[in-house]
Amino acid sequence: MYEVLTGKQRSLVFPIMCNAFVKMDYSDNVPNTGDSATYDDVAYGLWSHEGSFSFEALITPYDINGNTTHQIAVDHAATALGVGQTKNDSKKIMPGLLQDTYVLGDSDANDETEMQSELYLTRANRKTHEMMIFNNDNFKISLLNSTNSTQNQPAQYKIKATVNIGAISSLTVTSDVVIMPSQGHAFRYNATNGADLFSGFNDKGRVMYAKIGTTHSSSSGAMALNENEVTLASATHPLHGDQEIYVRSGFTFTALGLVSNVSGADITLGQNSTTVVASGTDIYLPTYKHASFIDQMFHVGCAFNNRTKKISLHLNGVNIKEGSHAFSSDFVFAKTDTYIGSNGLNDMSVSGINDVIGSGTATGPAAATTCKQFMGELHEIAIADKISTFSEIDNLMPNYDNTLLYLRFEEVDL
Repeated sequence: MYEVLTGKQRSLVFPIMCNAFVKMDYSDNVPNTGDSATYDDVAYGLWSHEGSFSFEALITPYDINGNTTHQIAVDHAATALGVGQTKNDSKKIMPGLLQDTYVLGDSDANDETEMQSELYLTRANRKTHEMMIFNNDNFKISLLNSTNSTQNQPAQYKIKATVNIGAISSLTVTSDVVIMPSQGHAFRYNATNGADLFSGFNDKGRVMYAKIGTTHSSSSGAMALNENEVTLASATHPLHGDQEIYVRSGFTFTALGLVSNVSGADITLGQNSTTVVASGTDIYLPTYKHASFIDQMFHVGCAFNNRTKKISLHLNGVNIKEGSHAFSSDFVFAKTDTYIGSNGLNDMSVSGINDVIGSGTATGPAAATTCKQFMGELHEIAIADKISTFSEIDNLMPNYDNTLLYLRFEEVDL
């Protein structure tokens, strides 16, 4: 018989702009044999394991990019096109401001550098921020943001795992981007720029791109192979640095490259184009991107084969990346404190931590970056003493005899 339970699901929440972690204290769990050495401790569970293992977690990441500002002047037409920005009140998304609510460089409270979200994690650091899920000195797994911009660009995450064997043998495996925002919307007519949206349909009827300009009709509007400069017909456009621009052929949109500089109508790319652009060619940007992953749950898995010394990364049961190393020794979990949600550098009980958090040289924006602060929800975490193929992705069901660690944060109201 099956028992059906309904209710509000719970999780361990690491809010946006938090300073938080869960600490599994080694000394609180393993008796001290009388000296400071750990090799003769009577360890158990995670700290006594040697050999292959599998790690898995059910997580919901939050959007650490947010809808942040970039330029002084706001282009409301761009917002209407779906390539600008809108306010978002979600507590799962890093806060941001509309561009016309502050003046860059002001000495008063309108200066963006005085905004709480910028003080916590700068836009530059958000683009490559690492969010630590599990941190043992010999095994770490995290999400790694990989974005070029923070405007109309929610976070998109790679999975990164590191295994250490011995004092100098280390292997890090990083996947491609696997947790991504959704993009596009149904057509919404408006008299101002409906035609610009109409030309951005894909073959499934979704508006994926918006026309934001046309290259000049003269020779300056053309770009040959291996060139990186083009002039638009108008200097009124929403382009800024780090945006990727596209041209269209039928339902195919081809990326020209990332914008590195904008001077009026003159656009410079960060690399030479591999696509020929003729004069009078329409230029496109992606339409609204939505951080839909903040309302989803993902199964993240990592298996280490101690015989072949191979790491395999999995997302929702699919093997997405592998790597191997010629280690000579067997893997053991470090007999040290283990952290969930950060790398432990925000643990104030650790000697010298004040040099990282609260004082010293790495204060303010450096704190979240240095501590690799996780922001999101953790539902379950499990570590087993054997290699898994992660066939169960909706709930973690490790065999009792093989379980080294199991933590469940998601309860229900019975």
